[in-house]
Amino acid sequence: MNESTSRNGGLILLGVFLAVGLVAASFVVSGAMERIKRAGDTITVKGYAEVRVTSDTASWAGNLVARARTLPEAYAIIERSTARTTAFLTSQGIGVDQITAEPVNVMPRYRVTERGQSTGEVASYELNRQVRIAGGNVAAIASAARKVTDLVREGVEIMSFSPQYFVSDLDKVKLDLLGAATRDARQRAEMFAANSGVRVGGLKDAQQGVFQITTPNSVEVAGYGMYDTSTIDKSVKAVITARFFIE
Repeated sequence: MNESTSRNGGLILLGVFLAVGLVAASFVVSGAMERIKRAGDTITVKGYAEVRVTSDTASWAGNLVARARTLPEAYAIIERSTARTTAFLTSQGIGVDQITAEPVNVMPRYRVTERGQSTGEVASYELNRQVRIAGGNVAAIASAARKVTDLVREGVEIMSFSPQYFVSDLDKVKLDLLGAATRDARQRAEMFAANSGVRVGGLKDAQQGVFQITTPNSVEVAGYGMYDTSTIDKSVKAVITARFFIE
C-alpha cells in the first residue's frame, strides 16, 4: 500500500468517526429533550410579589393605677384619673365612642411583719383600670399615644402601651398578591423553558406560602408568617410554589 492510499484511507476513517460522533451527540441532545418533556410534563417554580400598604385602623391602651390606704380613697383617685384621661383623649380628636374604660381591678396589699410574713391585715389598696381606644382616625390615635404621658405631669399614674396599626382590607390585598405571585411564577417558568426548547402550558397546581407583613424594607420573615403592627406603613409579601404543564 502506497503513502497516498494510506492517507486517503485515514481520511475516510476519520470522516466515519466524525459522522458517528455527530449522530451520537444528536441522539444525546434529543434524548435529553425527551426526558425534559416526559419528566412529569411539568416545571416547578416559585413566584414572589410584594406591595406597600398603609394601615387604616389603629388601637392603643393605657393602664391607670391608683393607690390609697382605703378602698374608697383609691376608687376616687382612679375615677379622677379616668375622667382626666378621657378628657385628654377627646382633646386629641378621639371620639367618646372610641374610648373604652374597662372594669376596675382591685388588689389589696397586706401588711407584713419584719420577717416578711403576711399578717392578713389590709395595709392599702391598688386599683387598676385599662383605657382603650380604637378606630379609623389613625393619625389622631398615633398622636394621642405619643402625648399621653403628658398626663403623668398632672399626677395621673398611667402606663402607656405601644399603639398598634392594622389593615382592614387585608384579605383583598392577599388575593391581589397571590395573582401577582402567580404571574411572576409563569414568567420564571417561561425563562427556564426557553433555554430548554420547550413551551410552558397551563397551570397544573399552586401551593400558597405564608404571608409576611413587615415594616417597610424589612427582610425579617417567620416560618409561620408574621404580622407586624408597630408601623402605619407596611410591606405585604407573598410566595407561591407553582407547577406548569410543559408542551
